[in-house]
Amino acid sequence: MAPFPLIKLGSLAIKQISKPIGTYVKNQAKNHPSFRRFCAGFAQGYHTFEQRLARVFYDQRSMRNIQVAPLSEERAINLGSEMLAEGIIFGIAGLALALEYRRSGEKENQKEQKLQSTLERLQAQIDQLQSENDRLFKEVMPKHEHTREEIPEWEKEPSFVSRMASWVWGSSSDSSTTARAS
Repeated sequence: MAPFPLIKLGSLAIKQISKPIGTYVKNQAKNHPSFRRFCAGFAQGYHTFEQRLARVFYDQRSMRNIQVAPLSEERAINLGSEMLAEGIIFGIAGLALALEYRRSGEKENQKEQKLQSTLERLQAQIDQLQSENDRLFKEVMPKHEHTREEIPEWEKEPSFVSRMASWVWGSSSDSSTTARAS
């Protein structure tokens, strides 16, 4: 139970840390010349694509024939740095979500393996007890042939517990349907 709050707190911390990273990216885009050019170029491309797409939907023209006025340098830098910062924040949040999904999947697999090992252990105990029972029966009644009684039809139908177990472990219910049909 203790790991659950730690995981949640960790993901919250990652999200909170990603916001200052986004702010740092914005400041670097405004101050660093090559990063500035990258953000401006990215924003100009995005702006051109967005305007052409909007005009194609509204005017039903071809995208090649549309002329788009470029953004001012300051607006392009702001838009590019904002998109890059949001992309970083979104990427970090997506990574945290993917890690949480993976962790929950591993937890479910461990739970399933534990149930499977318990079932195998119980089956081994049943087999051991049956063999011990057969041995004791031969000692007590050596002249009688020991055969197991035929299981009545009503007992062949799977019980509620076995149906629930097959649902939990994902086994097909073909055996239960064939037992009922016969």
